[in-house]
Amino acid sequence: MREAAAIGIDLAWSDRNLSGCVAVDSKGRVVDERLLAADDDIVEWVAALADEHATVAIDAPLLVANETGRRPCEDEVARVYGSRHAAPHSSNRRRLIGSHGRIRGEDLAARLGELGFGDPWSDSQRVVLEVYPHPAIVEVFGLDRRLKYKKGNVAERRAGLRTLEGLIAELASAMPSLHAPRLDITESTGGASLKGIEDLLDARICAWIARLWQHDPERVTIYGDSTYGHIAVPSGSNVEASEPDSANPSLISTPLGSSDLSRDEERFEIAVGNFMRSCIDLQANEATFQAWYATAVVAEFGLARVYRETHVTRDGLVEIAPNAIRLPDLTEKGNEFFPDLSVSKIPAIDARHTATRDPALQHAGVMLNQFSIVTEFKATGSTTKPTTPKAIRADLSKLAVFAEAYSAAALDGDRSLATYMVILDNFEKYGKRKPHYGPKRMLGILNEMVERWPVGVSVPTVLVGSRTASGIEIATYRDFVRYRGS
Repeated sequence: MREAAAIGIDLAWSDRNLSGCVAVDSKGRVVDERLLAADDDIVEWVAALADEHATVAIDAPLLVANETGRRPCEDEVARVYGSRHAAPHSSNRRRLIGSHGRIRGEDLAARLGELGFGDPWSDSQRVVLEVYPHPAIVEVFGLDRRLKYKKGNVAERRAGLRTLEGLIAELASAMPSLHAPRLDITESTGGASLKGIEDLLDARICAWIARLWQHDPERVTIYGDSTYGHIAVPSGSNVEASEPDSANPSLISTPLGSSDLSRDEERFEIAVGNFMRSCIDLQANEATFQAWYATAVVAEFGLARVYRETHVTRDGLVEIAPNAIRLPDLTEKGNEFFPDLSVSKIPAIDARHTATRDPALQHAGVMLNQFSIVTEFKATGSTTKPTTPKAIRADLSKLAVFAEAYSAAALDGDRSLATYMVILDNFEKYGKRKPHYGPKRMLGILNEMVERWPVGVSVPTVLVGSRTASGIEIATYRDFVRYRGS
């Protein structure tokens, strides 16, 4: 598996309690998060997930040389953040061993050392950092004082955790980014559940600090040293606010201006993952699944960048996409093509019907160049019979037309349109759910498409979400080859 570049651990003082553990891949996506108790379980989890250059950030004292008093790094952090109520706890050997029988962070750091993890001053390719979420949250989000979410009655803790989760969601637009699914914090969430949520949110902060260290270590201040212990804290606010729409701030969640395609693709795949995890067990018709799919993408990009069924004239496509338009599976009828869902490069484009929109956008290629992503969508379980391979081939062929037309207009240099085929594989029969488009069948369909795919036309990415015996899997096929399951 080994896909985690950054790992955050909110380590409990004792293995009698659960520790929050979060793993993040190289694109900032949370690939696994769980609550673990025993040291062996945590080490086994890290060993299975961490790539060869991974950084692990742990909220716990990893080196305690002082018998009494405080560590020098704790004094340094307290001098900087004490006025903002974000000073760390005092750590010494007498207190920790007396209370817990050992210094758990030291034990875990030693175990990780056996996996090749060293402190920030070592020559190890893998690094382990000691971190403390409170000053990190204050610094990263520009708060005047520590955010309260650990103490108080249940209602107060619930409100604080919701605020923290909202702040962490802002890291989706930070550099580096962090993309994490929402946790279920409802009015009925009780004390025990809130503790687990608190541990996971703290671990997400730890994981983001690990990710920041990898991308730009100069933006991380190390208080302390390798002899008496250290605490790593991000330096300065790391979240840049976007420009809101003055009339309705909720409409636009991304800055105005040309989008970055790789970033848009990353964000889109995160949105699709959130949609699939939320909807895989629901039963509805195709139109409802389309609406839920659009809602998930809007949540990531903002309302003014997401468009459903934009009209593109077939006559214009015949002229500028002559190779793709002849694909045998193309079944689109009439004089208009309608991509199921598209993401524009900038907010608030003119995407009206061809009869009413700006004449300059009548040309199919020019219209398509307003978008960074164009997609087709299928939910296999929306009818009594599963979606047929023919229907999937037809949608892939339609995406080929859009990609060729986009390139023919040549308005964006060598940049290609990102095209996606999204399949929610949720077909159910006799109360049993089994993936209808598993790897063998999906690769069979894609191999057929390879043989007839127009030369020079970019290939769509195919995302297939299904429920398997081990949970929800999202299989990704790039260049018509299976890339991974998550």
